[in-house]
Amino acid sequence: MDALDQFKEKWKNQSDSFVHLDKAQLTNILKRKSTNLVKWIFVFGLIEFALWAFLSWAFHDKSGGGISESKVFVNFFNGLEILSYAILIYFLFRFYSNYKRISLVEDTKQLMAKIMKTRKTVKLYVAINIILLIAGTIATLIMMMNFDAELMATVNDIQIKQQDKYFFARLVLVTFAILTLFTLGLLLIYWLTYGTLLRRLKANYKLLEDSEV
Repeated sequence: MDALDQFKEKWKNQSDSFVHLDKAQLTNILKRKSTNLVKWIFVFGLIEFALWAFLSWAFHDKSGGGISESKVFVNFFNGLEILSYAILIYFLFRFYSNYKRISLVEDTKQLMAKIMKTRKTVKLYVAINIILLIAGTIATLIMMMNFDAELMATVNDIQIKQQDKYFFARLVLVTFAILTLFTLGLLLIYWLTYGTLLRRLKANYKLLEDSEV
């Protein structure tokens, strides 16, 4: 018997010892795994909510209530903060709802549909957060330039003292550079947390799809 025949014989003997799962058993295993992954999506959402709440509290506590004393800006900033919390709470509810529903499904196709819905929900959540971060920062800068006379007077005073007519332009560029780095950092965190869970859910979906075929 040559080496190839020996390999085939060994493979045959090993394959006979493998545990063969039927479709129902495979679905139940993937259901448990998927339910656990969706639970962790909800847990990460809670952690993120607690973190933003703490940072907001610390920011207001140290700054005496806000960046600017302008009433218009303060109202705008408070509105932006309320909107951010509303979005977080809404998606926390969606995450929890997805977790409860996926734990109750029995049919393979229903499980596949719930996995797909969960992945879409998380992707939408990440996209809205990034858009809100960028749009909110830009809107905040515009509001400060238009309604915070004290801040603009300080900037103009520095510009005059340093005799640098490009000081304000550089200040804006530095601000946008910091925003870009912060956005990339947030995307990296999302990729390591939600992204990892979504990739595992996608793998489960693929296995369920193959079992249907």
